[in-house]
Amino acid sequence: MDPIARREFWELIRGMASEGTAIFVTTHYMDEAEHCHSLGFIYEGRLIANGPPSTLKRGLDGSLVEVEVESGALLGALEALQAHPRSREVAMFGAKLHVTLDSPEGIPGVQAALAARGIAVRRIEAILPSLEDVFVSLVAREVGA
Repeated sequence: MDPIARREFWELIRGMASEGTAIFVTTHYMDEAEHCHSLGFIYEGRLIANGPPSTLKRGLDGSLVEVEVESGALLGALEALQAHPRSREVAMFGAKLHVTLDSPEGIPGVQAALAARGIAVRRIEAILPSLEDVFVSLVAREVGA
């Protein structure tokens, strides 16, 4: 669907929902899921979490940190942080990494791990999780279970 039609589609859905109509949506796009009042995450045919988006985001275990490194160093940073003992989960989000740590106090350790590999950090900061972060975390938990 083109961007204009997609926007109009969501405006129609929001209008119907505001009038009391129950809408059931299935999507792989987490930005679309943000519009929903309640979500169910399904992995391998099983419901692994459900609830309002805000509740699911608050349920993320640990602290989420966004890491931006110098151009061309993303894959090296990914490998370094996957091997880092304080990193629970590491995922690429465009040209950045999202790293789940026990707490934001782990940020200096992330910087040190990257510096040890000669990777320059442009920016590193604690961020609020997106629904995509929550889904990635839940799937990682399921795979590790």
